[in-house]
Amino acid sequence: PVENSSLIPWLTVLALLHGLLVQKITGSLVKTNFFLSIVTFVLVIYATFLTRSGVLADFSVHSFQDLGINLYLILFMLASLGIGFGMFFRRRQEIKAPPIKFNELNRESIILASLFVFAVSAVLTFLGTSSPIFTGLVGNPAQVDISFYNKVHLPIGILMALILGFAPFLRWRNRHDQLLKQLFPSLMLTVFSSALVIFLGMRDPMLILFVATACFAFWSNLIVFFTMLRISWVTTGAPLSHIGVGMLLAAIVISSYFEQNERVVLQRDVAQQVMNYQMTYEGFTSAENGKDIVNININSSGSSYLAHPRFYYSGYNQSLMREPDVRANFLYDLYISPLEHRKGEQADHGSHLRLTKGEKQRVGDYEVYFVGFEMANHGEPGMVRVGAHLEISDGTDTYKVVPGVIYGQNRQEAEAGQFPLKNRGENATASVSLHGLNADEKMIELHFEGLGTDGQSAETAPDQLLLEVSRKPFMSVLWLGSILIMAGSLIAFKRRLDEQKQAAQAQFPKEAPRKDKAKAAV
Repeated sequence: PVENSSLIPWLTVLALLHGLLVQKITGSLVKTNFFLSIVTFVLVIYATFLTRSGVLADFSVHSFQDLGINLYLILFMLASLGIGFGMFFRRRQEIKAPPIKFNELNRESIILASLFVFAVSAVLTFLGTSSPIFTGLVGNPAQVDISFYNKVHLPIGILMALILGFAPFLRWRNRHDQLLKQLFPSLMLTVFSSALVIFLGMRDPMLILFVATACFAFWSNLIVFFTMLRISWVTTGAPLSHIGVGMLLAAIVISSYFEQNERVVLQRDVAQQVMNYQMTYEGFTSAENGKDIVNININSSGSSYLAHPRFYYSGYNQSLMREPDVRANFLYDLYISPLEHRKGEQADHGSHLRLTKGEKQRVGDYEVYFVGFEMANHGEPGMVRVGAHLEISDGTDTYKVVPGVIYGQNRQEAEAGQFPLKNRGENATASVSLHGLNADEKMIELHFEGLGTDGQSAETAPDQLLLEVSRKPFMSVLWLGSILIMAGSLIAFKRRLDEQKQAAQAQFPKEAPRKDKAKAAV
C-alpha cells in the first residue's frame, strides 16, 4: 500500500499531461485539466498521510508509526480541497472550451479515452490502497490481496495498449479514412508475435490478449517512430515513449508467466542439479564491511561462474539481511537468493524440523512439505488463528495437517495437528505442533510427538545453504522499455521548450541594432 500511495498521483499526472496536450492543440478539456490538477495535489498530501499517519503500520514495513501530525495533514487536505474546488466552481462559468466530438475517431478522442483509462486505474488503486481505512471504519482493518490489483488492471492494461496502437495513426480534429490500411503492417506483426507466445507455451486467453495488444502498441509506434525520424529526431518523443510502454507491458506479463522458481538445500561441496544448472555450495568468504559472501559455483553447458549472494546483519533494521546474486542475460535473468544458512551442529534428524515455504524435509519415515500459511478468524472477537499448511506423506498416502497458533486478547495458544501412523495400526496417530514462525521469512519450526524419534541421537549434519533460485525471462526488455520511456519523455520535453522559445521570439521580436548610434544621437 505504501508504494501504491505514490502511484495514484502519478497516474492522475499522466492523465493530466494527456489532457493538457489536447487543450494545447484543440482548446478542449480545460475544466477537466483544472479538476485533475487539484485532485493530483490533494493525492500527494494523501500519500503523505498514508505513509506517516500510522494507519498502514500493520500492513506495510515501509510505513511510519503515528508521528503525531495526522491532524495537520487532514486539515491540509481539507483546505486544499475546499479552496481548490471552491475557486473552481466559483469561476466555472468563465472557463470556455470547445467540446470534443465523440462521434469521430481522431487523436483527441483517443487521448481522451486514455485519460479515462488512467483515471479508472487511479480510482481502483486508491480503493485498494485505502482499504485498511475504509474497513477500519466498519470493523477490523484489512487490506486487499495483491491479486486484486492484478485482476482489475488486466483489462485496463489491454485497453491502454489498444489505445497506444491506434493513437499514432490518428489525426487531430479530422477523421482518418486510411486508418485500416496504415494499421495493416502492425496488425500482421502482432499476429506473428501472438503466435510465437502461444508456441512458447502461454495458454491463458486473457494474458495472450494482453501480450497481443502490448505487441500491437509496440509495432504501431515503432513504424511511426522510423517515419518521424526521417523528418526530425525531435519529433520522435511520443512514439519512442510508447514503444517503451509496449515493451514494458509485454515483458511484465511474459516474465511473470514464464518465471521459474525453485527452493533447494545445497550441502557443502556437493554438486546438485537445479533447473538447467549444476550448483555447488563452496562456503563463505568474510568481507571487511561485514557482508559475508556466499560462494556458489554454477555450471551450465560447459561454462561456469561464481555467484556471490550475501548475508549480513543490519543494525538499522535489527535483522539479518540478504542480497541476491543477479546474472543478467539478454533473454533472461538468473536470481540466486540466499534464505538460510544451516551450520552442521544446528541440524538434526529427530523430532524437530525447520522449514521454509515450498521446502520438503524428512522426519523419521515421513516426508513433510510446507505449503504455506493459513490465517482465519477463530470465532471469538479479536482472536486470529495462524496455521501452517503441511502435507505429510508416508510414501503411500499424503495427509493435510494444519497445526497453528491462536493469537489475541493478550494470550497465545498452540493447536497441534494429528495424522495417522498406518504402519503401527489403525488407531495409531502422531501430532505436530508449531513451535515458532517467521512470516517475513516464510519460515516455521515444528515439533513432532509420537513418531518414536524423540531421544534419538542426532547425526552431525553437513553445512547446508537454503536458496531460492529464480529464472525470469525478458527482464532486459522490461528495463529497456523503462529507459525508452524516459528517453522519449526527455525528447518531448526538449521539443516543447523549443516551441516555447519560437513562440516567444515571434511575439516579442528583437529590435534590429542601430548602425550608427552616435550619429543618430546627434
